[in-house]
Amino acid sequence: MKYRDIKQLINQEIDKTKKLIEMYEEETKPVAPDCAIDILSRNEAMISKNIVITSLLQAKSKLSALEYLLSNVGTRDFGKCVRCRKEIPLGRILVRPESLLCVKCSQE
Repeated sequence: MKYRDIKQLINQEIDKTKKLIEMYEEETKPVAPDCAIDILSRNEAMISKNIVITSLLQAKSKLSALEYLLSNVGTRDFGKCVRCRKEIPLGRILVRPESLLCVKCSQE
């Protein structure tokens, strides 16, 4: 696969991740005080909001890793496991851009 194709795939993943971040940010906005909800509903809303906040933080971390990854396309270490030096499949790189290990090494 050519570097141009890899960059395109990474950019597509960046776009998807940015859209997720926008959605999560919208979901974490405060509820208007005039929206009356009971205690149980408020607790459920708070729990749900905490889950969304966690997802938002993970998406932001992934975006940062993808942007870093994009800047490294074409370098000699791009896509290589830091332990065994074998190629990391592009699918794994796109899903877990922060991963510096191949599946085998990450399981050891």
